[in-house]
Amino acid sequence: MGQVADCIYGVITKQDNETPFEDFFVNLAGDGYANAIEFLYRRGHKETKLLGYALDNAVCADQMEVLRMILNTERVTQDRIGETLLIAARHGKFSPVEFLVQNSRISDRQTKKAFENASKLAISNYLFDKLDDPAESVETAFRNAAGNGHYTLMGTSERVAILKFLLSTGLVPRTVVNDSFITVTEKCLGADFVLALSKVADISPEIALEAFQKAVCVGRAEVVKVLLFTYSYPLSVKEKALESAARTGRHGIVEEICASAEWSLNVLDKAISVATNTDVLAVLRAKKIANFN
Repeated sequence: MGQVADCIYGVITKQDNETPFEDFFVNLAGDGYANAIEFLYRRGHKETKLLGYALDNAVCADQMEVLRMILNTERVTQDRIGETLLIAARHGKFSPVEFLVQNSRISDRQTKKAFENASKLAISNYLFDKLDDPAESVETAFRNAAGNGHYTLMGTSERVAILKFLLSTGLVPRTVVNDSFITVTEKCLGADFVLALSKVADISPEIALEAFQKAVCVGRAEVVKVLLFTYSYPLSVKEKALESAARTGRHGIVEEICASAEWSLNVLDKAISVATNTDVLAVLRAKKIANFN
């Protein structure tokens, strides 16, 4: 068996290999080949940088045996382990997060950073209990989860669950909640998230109005639809938004606002007079015909 291992080792370390040895080593870690990693380590591949990359790949793939083996070498610095903890938290890998916290000297700063970027509720809960002074980190975590800070990839249901948990701590200032809601209406997160956030964040009519105006301004028709369904806006506000959308050629928004109320002939004619493209004109004229012919 040793001769076979030596033969394979000779092949993978050849200079003209299509796959660089470093990539091969890191991929072995991600695929869970702890024995192979240990064999290569004993062959002298103990570079801290290489082991750090392998550690990252192992946590992303939940390869606990590899994670344990690399940590046991004691070749990876605490700073580098903190970086891996952050990666594990961002990827929603609870078992690696728990293992790293329990088996390394993770600093409060590293714990905070991982908490602020966690993409799973279980990780948020777990790391919250490890924080010495959670107030600032809870605020940052809320901004991140709401799409108003460092973006972390996660599904809407998980994002909302984390936000509900953070709100339950009582440490999220109302100004942060309001700013995040307004910001999310004009950014890339979907209308389903806007709807979900509106249900858990107790948004005031004033903030809902500002969010509506922002969504109209940037042309997010799907968000405008959700806001119109969720909140009651004065006709005067919707009329102004209709005119603005007609003037700027926001076809989808014109459709949503037209469908949200029974508009007078005067309002429709005014919107038609400022419309800038044929699609918008078609929507407004169809509404006029449906209402007054």
